Amino acid sequence: MEYDQILSRIEQENKERFLSTKIFRYSGIIKAIDFFSQRLTFEQIVDGAFEFTNELLTIERSAIFSLQGKDFVLKNIKGEDSVITRIENTKELSDLPKFYGYLLYEHDVLRKYFDEVIIKSYNVAMVIPLIIDDYLFGFILISNKAMGQLESEDYIIAEALMKLYNNALENYKRFEDLQEMNRELDEKVFNLFAINQSSKALLSELNLNALYNLAIDVFSELTLSSITGFVLYDEASEDFKLKAFKDICFKDAELMLGLNANEKTLVDASKVILNMEEKESADYFNSLFKEGIDAIKFLRSKFIILLLKSGKVLGFVSLGPTTTGAEYNKGVFELTESLASAAYIALSNAQLFKKVNDQKKLLENKLSDLISLNKLMKNVNSSNDMDTLMDLTLKTLNVSFDVEKAIAALYDEEKKCFKIKGCLNIKTRKKEIKINKDWKKIMEGDIVFEAREMAAHKYLSKSLADDIGKCSGILIIPIFLDKLELEMLGVIIVLKYKDSLICDDEYMLTLETIAGHMAPVISCMKAVQRNKKITRPDYNYLLSKELEKEMVEAKNLFIDLNVVYIEDKNFKSLFENNPFIDKIKEKFNKVFPVSNNHIFVITNEPYEDVNKKITSLKETNKFNSRILVFGKDFESYNQFTGCFE
Repeated sequence: MEYDQILSRIEQENKERFLSTKIFRYSGIIKAIDFFSQRLTFEQIVDGAFEFTNELLTIERSAIFSLQGKDFVLKNIKGEDSVITRIENTKELSDLPKFYGYLLYEHDVLRKYFDEVIIKSYNVAMVIPLIIDDYLFGFILISNKAMGQLESEDYIIAEALMKLYNNALENYKRFEDLQEMNRELDEKVFNLFAINQSSKALLSELNLNALYNLAIDVFSELTLSSITGFVLYDEASEDFKLKAFKDICFKDAELMLGLNANEKTLVDASKVILNMEEKESADYFNSLFKEGIDAIKFLRSKFIILLLKSGKVLGFVSLGPTTTGAEYNKGVFELTESLASAAYIALSNAQLFKKVNDQKKLLENKLSDLISLNKLMKNVNSSNDMDTLMDLTLKTLNVSFDVEKAIAALYDEEKKCFKIKGCLNIKTRKKEIKINKDWKKIMEGDIVFEAREMAAHKYLSKSLADDIGKCSGILIIPIFLDKLELEMLGVIIVLKYKDSLICDDEYMLTLETIAGHMAPVISCMKAVQRNKKITRPDYNYLLSKELEKEMVEAKNLFIDLNVVYIEDKNFKSLFENNPFIDKIKEKFNKVFPVSNNHIFVITNEPYEDVNKKITSLKETNKFNSRILVFGKDFESYNQFTGCFE
């Protein structure tokens, strides 16, 4: 038993030692990840790689080499020194990242990339390559561990460390490349800073005179030109005008210039900068403008930068001698060319600014009209009856579309006339508009307008036209549905706008849109009215459901509930308007005419109030009645129906 316990204890200690080693390595890898995730220099990465490799793999002897120049030079070593401190960067080592790029530990693979002398000198058992992209920047030569040979677990740890080192090296390289690019961009940004700031100033100015002065100041200051001129094509006069001029010696100089382009000359896009001291450039300038170089002698031009677009000359900037006496360099010309383009764009913007503002106001007005039209459409869709529909339409036309006088009418198919449903700023007792021969086009669905004050008399009766008074003319918009046959529904008659003409196309289109949207709504309302005349609700069902609900509420809330039963054999029909039923509905809210001569009324009013109302109805009508009280005469619907058996 003692022997078995000793073996068990030894096995347990081995397990604990193995687990402890794993925990040590994994915690070391976590520390390595944390370390190499930081922004490090190349030297820090190389030193860290060497330290972590030795620590986690418990190496007896190792050495790290990094690329310096054409060879790999020894950076650090652990254990016994070696006479080999420099290794040649052979073609095989250069190709290692491309064709292998992995741990080297097999003897044949090691001999392929390293001499036998190096392998024996450092007793190499494994090599960890340090790679950035496709380039080998170094490697770590590793012998066996301090205790025993390298095992499969060690290769796994080494592979993980290799990937970590190489990722850190690639991050370092990317950061170095990014810094280099940033340095180059900083130089370009500095070179473009003047153009950027000047362009902002030019493009932010919308006043033309101020813009000309600003442009010439920018050209003069940035180029150090003592005499500067800015010439642009003027569309009004169809020639080139001196828009701005600056002479540092004569601040109040005001000069005039007019140049006419020679249309026969072909513009050379490669000739943008003209050195006016050279004959070729001077001759080219003379070919572009009829007046030639003599017309700009007062500018004392040394250089002229042409402003070109689509093969045409838009203008030019003239630079005189510099204030310092130095010569102009290439950067000045690029700067001037860019600024001239920015100035031209700014001038175009300023010229178009007023036009854009005018268009903006117009669009805002149109948007306001569309919003009003949309609101009107919503109101039309939400209207419950004809009167509300017509009233909302006329009010919207008045408030949102500047209509001052208008009439809305519905077509009566039986009487073949239009019944007036609403008037805007018109006081009249007339209820109908009779159709005459001039209404033919309207009845066919066409819009009619006449911009004459007396035009109203042509389409309306004299008395109605007199009631209308002064008007701008007449505009009649038919409301119809174009089915198999045209179904006329009504008209909108506009007689006067507040500020615009009666024949304004935009307003006519708006009114036509309104009429087109109203047509299906009016048609549906008429259909509902027709259906009401020929259909009848199931009052028996409605009575039962309403009474059951009222009984529950009366019982729970302790409120009165009375049911009035009215019988009169003189009733003829419930499908048409019945004066007596209408009188009952004036007294009570919940009326159920279940048949031609039987009516039930449900009410929560006290018995005495109900009785008074029934008595007042009997003064003008003869009928039999009975009041049933909930809780006294009945307590359920079955008991209620039993009262009539």
